[in-house]
Amino acid sequence: MPVGKYLTLSGLAAKQYIDRNATFGLPDYVEYGRGATVNLAGFDVNLAWSDADMNDSECGDACGMVLLSVSRSF
Repeated sequence: MPVGKYLTLSGLAAKQYIDRNATFGLPDYVEYGRGATVNLAGFDVNLAWSDADMNDSECGDACGMVLLSVSRSF
């Protein structure tokens, strides 16, 4: 969702259904996140946060992540 000329906000919500939970090793879960992208001197700088509704033993290091990325189109 654009906010002004240089800022874009984003969000996600997704449900992962797993047919064979015991085989896959995880229960069904919901993933959610938010992010913001700003254009600085022709570069898109994105800061995003993502999490899932799993406990720490199921999630390991994959839950509660913050990601910073920088990109440029040419």
